[in-house]
Parts: sequence; C-alpha cells; structure tokens
Amino acid sequence: MAEKKIFMSVDFFQTCPAQSYLPATIRHNMAGWFVEFYSFNPLSQKRERVKYRLNKYRKKFRTMSEFRVLTGQLCYSINSKLSVGWSPFGGSAFVIPTSMETAQQLMAAPMIGVPQMPANTPIVPMQPKAVIQPIVPQKPKKKTRADEPLVKVIDKFIEEKSLELRKSTLYSYNSFCVNFKAWVKERYPNITASEFTQECALEYMEYVFRGGNSRPHAKAKLSDNGTVCPRTYNNNLKQGRAVFSWAVSNCYATDNPFAKIKVKREEEKQRILIPQDVRAKIADYFKEKNPAMMIICDMTYSTLLRPIEISRIQIKYIDVEHGTITMPGDKTKNHKNRVCRISPSILPIIKDFIKDAEPDDYLIADGSWRCGKKPMNSHTFSGAWDRMRSDLGLPSEMQLYSLRDTGINSMLRAGLDPLSVMQAADHHDLAMTTRYANHADPELFKRLNELAPEF
Repeated sequence: MAEKKIFMSVDFFQTCPAQSYLPATIRHNMAGWFVEFYSFNPLSQKRERVKYRLNKYRKKFRTMSEFRVLTGQLCYSINSKLSVGWSPFGGSAFVIPTSMETAQQLMAAPMIGVPQMPANTPIVPMQPKAVIQPIVPQKPKKKTRADEPLVKVIDKFIEEKSLELRKSTLYSYNSFCVNFKAWVKERYPNITASEFTQECALEYMEYVFRGGNSRPHAKAKLSDNGTVCPRTYNNNLKQGRAVFSWAVSNCYATDNPFAKIKVKREEEKQRILIPQDVRAKIADYFKEKNPAMMIICDMTYSTLLRPIEISRIQIKYIDVEHGTITMPGDKTKNHKNRVCRISPSILPIIKDFIKDAEPDDYLIADGSWRCGKKPMNSHTFSGAWDRMRSDLGLPSEMQLYSLRDTGINSMLRAGLDPLSVMQAADHHDLAMTTRYANHADPELFKRLNELAPEF
C-alpha cells in the first residue's frame, strides 16, 4: 500500500497558541494499545483529545521490546512537533507504516513516529484568496462550565452532597472521590469533565479491578489473580456514574462515561441461617458476657432492624408502653419512616436497660455498652459477635446479619403472609422478601421426616 500524506497550511503555525497541548503518552487498556495526546483545535478554539490506535502495528513486531522502541520514538516525535505549534487538526504530513519493511525503515530513522513529517518534505502553502481580508482581533472566548477541570468538579460534587446526604452515605462517596481524584491528578492532571471519555472511565475501572485504589489492609482480601470482588467493582462503578450524572445535570459534561460500562456478576452473599439450638447458645453466652449484645441480637432477629439502624436508636424513639420503636427516615437505610415492634420476650429487659437514660441518649453508647450521648459504631457490634463465634466454634457464614435473615425466614415459615413480613423488614417489594425463603434451611429435613407422607 502507498504511504498516506496530508499537507497543512503555513499559516496554521501562527494560529496555535503556546502551552495548548498535553504531551503524547502510550496507553494500554482493555481495548488495546494506543497513543494519546491533547492538541489545540483552531475550529473549536479549545484543546481536544487525539488518539491513534496501535494494535495492528503491535502485531507486526516479534517482541515487545521492539514495539516499545517504536512507541518511545513515536511519542518523542509527536511531542517535538507539538512543542513548536503543530496540531493534527490543521492537517499534517504523516507516514503510516503499512508493512514490516516500512516499520523497520522507520525504526532506523533518527526520529520515528506516527504522525511523522519527513525532513525533506516541503510544506505546501494553501492558495491565497483573491481578496485578502483584514485580520479582525477576536474577543477571548468566555470560559464555560465545560472548561472546568475534572478535579474541581469532583470537589464541587462532594461540597454539594455534604449538604444533602447523611454522614454514613457521604463517607462512601467521599472515599470514592478521594481515590478517583488522586488517579485523575496522576494520569490526566488538566483534563476537564467534558474531555473525560468512556475509554478514560474504562481505564480507571481496570485500575480499580486490579486493586489499584484498595487500602493496604484490603489488599489482603484480593482474589488469587489479584483482583477485587465484583461487589467492590460494581460499587465503584455506581459511584462513578453518580458523580458524572451530577456533572451532566450541572453542565460540566455532556455525557456520562461510566453509563455504558457493564457491571460484573456478583456471587450470592455468604450467610446461612442460624438454627434455634444455636441461637439458644448465643443467648446464654451474651447474657453472661455482654447483656447489651443480647438486646442487639434479639432486635436484629425479631424487630428486623439492621445492626447499623440499631446503633442509631435514641431513647425518644422507644415506646415501651406500646412495645414499638419509631425510626425517622434519616436513621433508616431506605430513608423512610419506620415503626418496628419490640418482641414481648425482650421488652422487660429493654425497659430496665433504659430506665435511667435521657430522651436524647442513644440505646448503646460508645465505649460503655450502656445508654449515652455518643452512639456506638455498628462495627463494634460485629467485633463482639466475631469473638462470640470464635469462642463457640461457629462457622464464619453465621454472621450478625444472619439473625435478620433467620428472623425473616422464620416468619415466613410460621405462616405470616409475605406482605406483612415485607413491611416488617422494610423491603421495597415482595421479591426481596421471598428471596429469604430460599435460604438453605438446616431444619428442613427434620420437618420433612416428621410431616412428609411415606411411600
């Protein structure tokens, strides 16, 4: 094939302002190899992204080292031309290697690159116009939101969300934004939100998938092939979509680069139901070691409150006379007001437990396992549960949250209608509730042997 050449105007070198490019670098992601840089476009009067795919050229080289020599000289060639005002948007003379022989010739040249202007190639000026119009100075282009750097857009997102979200939800978004902003500063320091494409988003998600933004203690949980679990990947993808959905609605970007990236299939949660005899052992253990944990376990099982919701209960929400707990929407997972029943078996214990507490006190206070002003973190509940599980030799699949699963399953098995159980569990729909009926039931065969007819 013949080498393809395109010529540019001499006047173009006077139209491209200095410091209006980002240097060329070689990138690799799930789509393959490519060279990428940003250059000034005189038509749009702004810096735009340019990318040349290198996959077909990679196949022409026997070794990666030969290919890296080409790509290194390629970046040097492009950056040399960018530094003196060249831009591909005005047209250029460049050579595409279409055979192994052509590629080897370019490898031997003092400056190799795609694009590359041969030293002996004259620049062909454009034909002058019949009437030369006077140059009218143009007003500087007014900056818009689309010109805002991405790192500043991320900061504005967190600033606005801090006024809307509760602390627990904001913590999750803030953690994502800190990691995402650090990656953007390293890879694309001056990129705007409107310039951040789906390929950039794919590159970041590949970085996440390989454990790039995992904290040191979390790296031990990476799989055998060094990747994060699908749930972690999907959570990062969900938060990336949320950031750019906000950016689009606030005119910082025109589309959401994370929107079309597919989620990864998640495995089912590793929790099992807790039989009645094991629950009795757990109750005896906590009655002796930590009575407050006994209240937490019973409320998780019978009241169907989540452990994190129990940590937010204040005394003023508890009505011992009617045996209910009224949780406001800002304290529940689903942001809805919720009224929960207190089991008659635990009601006297709770009544005695809170008798000296103030209305604004929390049911379980930090550091004391009594009522107090500062709420205890729900992770402390899990720590106490893990110590009990170790002492009693219970399997790791029996988690504190398993008590809620067991409670829902027990209510369905007892004949309560799914709609009542759905409301008690604070589920969005019946499909979520009936999923708990499919848990492996350790007492299933015992009931079958007792009740099922014989042949």
